Amino acid sequence: MPKLAVFPKAYMHALCKDGSMKLSEWIKLASQLDVDGLEWYAGFLEMNDEKNWKTFRAMAADHGKTIPMMCCSPDFTHPDKTFREKEIEKETTVGYKRILRFPTVTATKLRLRITGSKCSPLISNLEVYHAPQILAPPLILRERSGTVVIRPADLESQVYYTLDGSKPTTLSKRYNGPVETGNGRLTVKAVAYDPKTRKSSDLAEEQFNVSRKNWKIVGIVDEKVNSILDGDVNTQWYQDKNLKMPVDIIIDLDTTAFVAGFRYLPDQHWWASGIITNYSFMISQDGNIWKEVAKGEFPNIKNNPLWQSVTFRPEKARYVKLRALRNTQDNDAAGYAEIDVITR
Repeated sequence: MPKLAVFPKAYMHALCKDGSMKLSEWIKLASQLDVDGLEWYAGFLEMNDEKNWKTFRAMAADHGKTIPMMCCSPDFTHPDKTFREKEIEKETTVGYKRILRFPTVTATKLRLRITGSKCSPLISNLEVYHAPQILAPPLILRERSGTVVIRPADLESQVYYTLDGSKPTTLSKRYNGPVETGNGRLTVKAVAYDPKTRKSSDLAEEQFNVSRKNWKIVGIVDEKVNSILDGDVNTQWYQDKNLKMPVDIIIDLDTTAFVAGFRYLPDQHWWASGIITNYSFMISQDGNIWKEVAKGEFPNIKNNPLWQSVTFRPEKARYVKLRALRNTQDNDAAGYAEIDVITR
């Protein structure tokens, strides 16, 4: 008969980011369910202290539960080669089976070196694989400066791109590093290509408005807030947890423009909280007198936390304000991966 274990997906931000929930609280909560075990995660804040490990296992046992598995999330997609190598170096084999992925190499011999163990190591099987390239559409980003960065899913893929709206082929420009594009509007298309199989990924396409190089966030002293304008969907920022809804983000566009809408991207990590559902969007010429130009709800954002776009009749403005009125958890958290403004 299969056994069941639970994982705290709904509480990952509280357990791994802000520490608002203790592991003892989650163990007690999870133990009320009719399951056999509690899945563990290496990123729990309280796991940083190795002295806690035995305590947590004992807590689970006291509630009649086991810890059958630990999940880890090393980043092997980071663009920095040195960072990726360090991720591999620090890897551990947790559980009865583990697959480690690294760049393709040519070799005639293999060596497995065990550098540490909690008890006598036991290996029953060791296998190596020649994995095919992952030909997924590459990720296209535009940094705050206007520079375009393209990240393939597999770092061994070749990437070809265009800036003129045409579909890229192997005759198009090959991506070899960040592309300077200026401050204007832009359409970028890209594909990943495997020269060995001569196969290409599906097309990736992104349309960018004017660059956010000179934009400034007003009234927030936390410098990390600028991550919501950096063009990187993997960074995020949260409002002060002591603030209550509604909470605002005010952006100075540096110059007057015809504002025709905005885009909001919530935190893209799978333990994300603070996903805004209800909003109000306002514009101003001077940062003092505000006019509401849009108000509503992002439909189904809880199950589909992707870019949300709202458009309206263009109006002149230098300042814009996104007000969070409600989130998916009905608390006061407000999180952002990116905010963009649509101009004409």
